[in-house]
Amino acid sequence: MTDKEFEKEKEQIEVDYKNKKKELYYKYASSNNPYKIGDIIKDHYHIIKIKKIMYTIFYNKPSCVYQGIPLHEDLTPKKKFVKGDEIMYQINVKEKLKS
Repeated sequence: MTDKEFEKEKEQIEVDYKNKKKELYYKYASSNNPYKIGDIIKDHYHIIKIKKIMYTIFYNKPSCVYQGIPLHEDLTPKKKFVKGDEIMYQINVKEKLKS
């Protein structure tokens, strides 16, 4: 085995490891996700209707981040929201209001 072959194989092992790790993190977060797109959820700060589900790491464990339309208490969309879609972290969700 040449030096070049060694480096190439070593690089491939590192790429495979990163991909397997990403798959595991995604699988864990997905399996612990009780919400789906279209659900209305509430935290201590605001209410959103989920449009997109993303993933992040909290305390060394994968977790979901929900992006969606901000709503009023009566579940009507806020007409003037400056930031665009709001995000809510799974760890902060207090309750599911509606599907």
